[in-house]
Amino acid sequence: MKRITLGLAITALAALCLSGASALAGPPQGTTPRPPQATWKDSGWTWTRTDTAGNVLWTRSGTAAERPTFTSGALDGAATADGQASPEALAGASGCSTVDETLTWSSLISTLAVFHHRVSWCWSYPRITGVNVSCYSTNVDQFVTNLGCGGGGNYYTWSGSPQGGHYSFRQGYYKNCVPVVGCIAHAYPWVKIWVNGNGAWTTQKGW
Repeated sequence: MKRITLGLAITALAALCLSGASALAGPPQGTTPRPPQATWKDSGWTWTRTDTAGNVLWTRSGTAAERPTFTSGALDGAATADGQASPEALAGASGCSTVDETLTWSSLISTLAVFHHRVSWCWSYPRITGVNVSCYSTNVDQFVTNLGCGGGGNYYTWSGSPQGGHYSFRQGYYKNCVPVVGCIAHAYPWVKIWVNGNGAWTTQKGW
């Protein structure tokens, strides 16, 4: 009886090992591996205000719900955006600001990547005198390939100035690839940012 029980245990163990080896070899042909339980979220913003000489006046960070709001037509040149600014931003006849908007891609156990769209601009009301736009990634997981980002932008008329506002769009591209199994997920996060010649700004995000 002990020999029979031992034989059954050895057989079950062998079957378990074989099934494990089969799983490591990848999914059966004709099937698609299921992506991990990963989601994107709006992970907020960092806003730095300086004077025209580059001296930092203040820096703020917050979540999407904590963005400063001002809805009295601060962004009347950007018809597709909600007005968002602060009394401090609107009070300055000139100045510079940097807004860094982020989106975070996370699995159940770790961060896969953080996508950034950053806009720095200076103004002399109501005209934007300079703008710099960039996109980049941080906290990229070892199994995620960052394939870069791209986009475009343009000035628009605001408060009578043809260079009173600037719009930019940036989108990232990531692949989540696991050894043996292969690439199981692709991601295309994007951020739109509008900035105006009074320090006001607003954003939209998606993925």
